[in-house]
Amino acid sequence: KIDSFLKLKAIENGVNPAFHNARSLLQRIDALPREPDWKCTALRVTGDQKDTSGNPHTDELELWHRDPVECIRELMGNELIGKDNAYAPCQIYCDENRTNCEYGQMNTANWWGDTQRGDPIHSVLRDPEKTLSTLQEQARGQKSDDFVKHSLRPINPFWKDLPNCNIFACMTPDILHQLHKGVFKDHIVSWASAAVGEVKVDHHFQTMNYHPTLRHFKKGISLTSQWTGTEHKNMEKVFLGVLANATDPKVILAVRGILDFIYYAHFEVHTDKSLAQLNAAWVAFHKNKSIFQDLEIQQHFNISKVHNIKHYLDSIRELGSAAGYNSEATERLHIDLAKVGY
Repeated sequence: KIDSFLKLKAIENGVNPAFHNARSLLQRIDALPREPDWKCTALRVTGDQKDTSGNPHTDELELWHRDPVECIRELMGNELIGKDNAYAPCQIYCDENRTNCEYGQMNTANWWGDTQRGDPIHSVLRDPEKTLSTLQEQARGQKSDDFVKHSLRPINPFWKDLPNCNIFACMTPDILHQLHKGVFKDHIVSWASAAVGEVKVDHHFQTMNYHPTLRHFKKGISLTSQWTGTEHKNMEKVFLGVLANATDPKVILAVRGILDFIYYAHFEVHTDKSLAQLNAAWVAFHKNKSIFQDLEIQQHFNISKVHNIKHYLDSIRELGSAAGYNSEATERLHIDLAKVGY
């Protein structure tokens, strides 16, 4: 069909394409720049269980991967997004006195500015030679100033098998799983429902006024076992109203603190002032959370996801807004790229 189309007089005389048949068209398509190839590496893994002969079970797994250097080269050379890439850190202030700094994309945060050794242009490609030479100088007793400057220590960390990795810097915020599903749905909704009563909470959801921008939970929420991030956000819009005048005021203040924190965490661009409000919301929750202990709903708050939100403030200052690390952006690709692919 392609050959027949290209032989039409209107195409030959009018369009005059650079290819004359389907084969030459496909050759030109194949010559276009391609994304990095996928590579498959076979890994033999030894388990902790033994077979009938006393030998540990082994299995061969496939690891599909791409060369990260090739991926970076592709991103930098891509004409569609290359012009929007940032190659140097910058600081943006909202006032003339430079007292209110802005934190949005990663290059506007502190980490890029602090990471200037190695290759400052391609900050993801760190220079291992400088680190190794500094460690070697320290081992020889030369007491290099760089050893202290770059916070190097002669310790044997638990992440020693992950080279060039600062494990603490890897723990970036994840709004979907940490806030929407974790703190809000798994904890706040459970605690507040226990304080009000599940039947009453369901009744308030069912009698809520209809509005085109709000979801109406006509069956309540207690009987639903599986929730999506969208449903969590729909609940957050009305949850404070559901609790109004139905329980102890400190319960409402604690819930409001978490909801305020979630909405501030969603900002794509932060300033020092908005971060102060984010921190105030966190403080408000902790100031009132003891009500759940007083009501004998919760015995303690030693919960990793509840603790983790404390670090959002520092993470946003260092790495940019939490929206850039929200796994919700890639969640919709699970079916196409993971479930269907496998």
